[in-house]
Amino acid sequence: MNLSDAEERNLRKEFAWLLQEEMPNLITQLHSIIGDSFSKFFALDPENMQSKPGKYIFHSQANPETFKGVVTLFQNLVVAADLQIRLPSCSHVLRANIREDNPWRIQQIQNCANLMSKMYNLLHAQISNATSYTAATQILKMLDQLTVLLTNATASLDHAPPITPELVALDRQKGVFNPPIPAEFAVVFCTSRDRLLVTALHLHTPKPDRKTSSDHREERRVEIVSRVSESCTIPWLTTLLVSLSFCLEQCQLMKDKVAIFEQYGITQIVQ
Repeated sequence: MNLSDAEERNLRKEFAWLLQEEMPNLITQLHSIIGDSFSKFFALDPENMQSKPGKYIFHSQANPETFKGVVTLFQNLVVAADLQIRLPSCSHVLRANIREDNPWRIQQIQNCANLMSKMYNLLHAQISNATSYTAATQILKMLDQLTVLLTNATASLDHAPPITPELVALDRQKGVFNPPIPAEFAVVFCTSRDRLLVTALHLHTPKPDRKTSSDHREERRVEIVSRVSESCTIPWLTTLLVSLSFCLEQCQLMKDKVAIFEQYGITQIVQ
């Protein structure tokens, strides 16, 4: 687009303001939001820790007798659970108990915490080094890095991992239940966005075929006979996702502003 000299001078002033004022302000804002969220929900220092274990009640609205109990969640740990579950394929009630000394670890929440730690360190380095922004490519690279981390952190909570017979059979966390649950059952904890999801499964291992039973290389197949799931909203996960979403929106807004100047061929500050 053709610009008059006066128009170009004004745009270059606005571009310089964007890079030298708005971008540092955005970095400071994101640093504060990510830092506050991390200290609230994932701090390792007990003296500065603001998050507390929360007890969440699970029950089936359709039939309370099929699924009921209480789960205590602290950060990424199920530190206690007392669940009574009746699966369609089983006549008796499955009891699943977890004690504080041997918690269930929810990897999705841990992954989110790890990504937030990377974001905080990235933003902190920008502030500590008093980074000066002089070109569009410089801030777009930074914004792209933040966008990837924010997107992955959100996605880590968004989607529950697939629960397959093979993964359940190999899951080492089966040993956290006290007393142990029978081998033909499994209980799995995960997140689905801001909800804690508990899934119970009744498993069956068919007898190997006589023709192939002599082949020791063949793995024994595990089938899911039935399953039931219940979920409960975790308020602090809701708050965390809102914060991540806001940060992502602010990054995209800054990218859009830079794109406007790029349309006029303005991509760096001219001294």
